[in-house]
Amino acid sequence: MLGTKAEELAFEGFDFVIHALKRTGRNGVCAQERNIKMEKKMTRRNVMAGGLVLTLAGLLNETAFARETVENEKCWTYVKLDPQKVAQSVYETFGAHGCMYGAVKGALKVYAEQADGLDAQAAKAFPCQVLRYGRAGVAHLKEICGAVSGGVMFMSFFVEDYADIRVMAAELAKFSAEAELPTFIPEVDEHPDFLRVVSNGITCREMGGAWVKAASEKQMKIVLERCRRHAASIMAK
Repeated sequence: MLGTKAEELAFEGFDFVIHALKRTGRNGVCAQERNIKMEKKMTRRNVMAGGLVLTLAGLLNETAFARETVENEKCWTYVKLDPQKVAQSVYETFGAHGCMYGAVKGALKVYAEQADGLDAQAAKAFPCQVLRYGRAGVAHLKEICGAVSGGVMFMSFFVEDYADIRVMAAELAKFSAEAELPTFIPEVDEHPDFLRVVSNGITCREMGGAWVKAASEKQMKIVLERCRRHAASIMAK
């Protein structure tokens, strides 16, 4: 027995309740002597045992909830996607919400068409609106490119091991910084011989800035086209 002050107070409160039950005869229930005697038989051991049962029940519920949460957080089943199909989808999906939104939403659309069961449903239900923050290098801060960030995010849907994610993220960053981009050519190409540049960086400031610096006045008028092709190129990788 614990014998703590808190325990003593708890049993004093219990005795008070029993006394009050004796005094009331409402509904003819509490006035019955046998019921009062049964209440008196309640010992500290009974109470402590009851508390233990409740505690264990609570722990079991928490464990079940934790297990369910872990199950829900499992990565999706990997499905090999056609890079050109993904790139075209990203290009077509790209809109006012920027590179990260277009990159992830376009790729998820293709994945949802080819995946099965719950994974496909999860991909379709993913709230892509939350990806708007990636526009213009994280809310116009001109930092990490939304397409690069979106590419790493898309990988993370399928890769359990964080160490593997780091390796793939490094490879994508290297490609993004060193390749002449954009490499993607849409199915209907209204701008042939599109300007490609090496940015030597992965921020929106570096990648976009390198292209703008090399672009002609005429090409500057289609700078958004550069962003669409850029996101498609990154996701095709």
